[in-house]
Amino acid sequence: MTDYREVELNQKKKTHFNTIQNTLSLGYKRNGPFLRYDNLDEVVSNLDFEINYDEDGVFDFGAENKLQYSKSHVPFVKIKMGKRNVVLSSIIHQLITLNPNYDKVELESLVHSINYSTLDPPLSSKTVSAKFEYKYKQRNALKPILNATRRFLYNPEQELTTAQKRGLNAKRMGQDKVRQTKERIREVLLAWDYEQMGKITNNKVAALTGLNIKTVKKYSSSTKNELGI
Repeated sequence: MTDYREVELNQKKKTHFNTIQNTLSLGYKRNGPFLRYDNLDEVVSNLDFEINYDEDGVFDFGAENKLQYSKSHVPFVKIKMGKRNVVLSSIIHQLITLNPNYDKVELESLVHSINYSTLDPPLSSKTVSAKFEYKYKQRNALKPILNATRRFLYNPEQELTTAQKRGLNAKRMGQDKVRQTKERIREVLLAWDYEQMGKITNNKVAALTGLNIKTVKKYSSSTKNELGI
């Protein structure tokens, strides 16, 4: 019988830890096909519209319209008793449905490796094999679970670094916050009842919007000008 503790040691050569995302990302097999840990590229290629990147090399789906896709998320932290079965079943489902034609032995070995490296204590090899076999037999009927979202895509031709991507993301999220703030102020100004509330003041606007007085002072004048007040 295969000693899956040895498999775990060998498998580390095929994976790398991403401490930023706190996940174990599954990488290339040395002598075989690519093992997918998500289907983002496939989902993007099937979109019914063209991706047009902006001058920074970013495409923004918007905070309310994030792109859904499937991902095999292997926690970096240990999974304790009470959640082990659910977590491992989810991992098995995603790995198999994302890689239905991948070598069965290699795929099952990876699952056992994840069991020993991630679950605390690990489930028995018999239990893990049974879970894997159950899902594998249904692989052609099952679909990956949409369990991940992506707001931003980046132009691959620009080769942006992780730090650059974060900066561009922060810039756009900051712009979102400004738009939301101005919209709250705009709504209050448009509904202003001069007879009951009297003259428009920043203190009154702050009280009605729940915004900080400094924030109201920063954006109230420009919003008034836009509304012709």
